[in-house]
Amino acid sequence: GALNSLFVLLKGLPHSYNRDLQEDKKHLFESTELVISMLKMMAGLVKTVKVNAEKGADMLKDEFIYATDIAEYLVKKGVAFKDAHTIVGGIVKKCIESKKTISELNINELKNFSEKIDEDIYGYLNPEVSVKNKKNTGSTNPDCVKKEIDSWKKRLK
Repeated sequence: GALNSLFVLLKGLPHSYNRDLQEDKKHLFESTELVISMLKMMAGLVKTVKVNAEKGADMLKDEFIYATDIAEYLVKKGVAFKDAHTIVGGIVKKCIESKKTISELNINELKNFSEKIDEDIYGYLNPEVSVKNKKNTGSTNPDCVKKEIDSWKKRLK
């Protein structure tokens, strides 16, 4: 909201008339105070959070969370993302209707959705593979996390 107020304030200024910029301080200081309070709250949260690893591991068994991984698998094989999205939607729908998981569908059932699907698709229904395949800035890929940690260690020295 404060950013939008600043945009509106600046939009309304005539060129080279900066006297009204005294009005920007209110929004700037409020935003700064808000960010500082949020950072304090997050620091407290991170210090006290308790992860239920057993529950987390159990949730990773839901193969539908790997739908995006399957779509990316199809894209790597030359399928347009729009079509991959439709294919994966069909697979998920079939699983729901037949009360099966994706890995319970045999390869012929999966090939009915796309000839690009091969036996290696079952390897994508795995949390470790899913995390390792996501290699972009800010991802949870172990190499990316290590790189980010190293970067912050250098900055904070």
